[in-house]
Amino acid sequence: MTGPGPQDPGRRSVAALWFGATDPGVVRRLATLATLAAVVPAVIGGFVAVMWWYAQVSHRATSGSRGYVEGSPFPWLPVGLLALLTVACVVVAVVQWARYGRLRRDAAGPQR
Repeated sequence: MTGPGPQDPGRRSVAALWFGATDPGVVRRLATLATLAAVVPAVIGGFVAVMWWYAQVSHRATSGSRGYVEGSPFPWLPVGLLALLTVACVVVAVVQWARYGRLRRDAAGPQR
């Protein structure tokens, strides 16, 4: 067998990267990524909700391309799943930003 195996000490798991990184630069990049990852599903969920609302108030009777029409039920499933994904990403982002701040304080040394 060639290549790094599970016993290879140089190989790190994804969880170790996200929650075990000790370099402030890496933690800051992960926090930024998690923050941006929280914005994307929030924007998509908002777009879906606004398009449904627009179909209701503009009395759209037909939809040219599989959109919402007047009387369509609210899309709870996609909006709910996107909201859960947003909350999960926000939690990860808050944890990562807190870790980044802690690592920066530790790297700066004791303060008077």
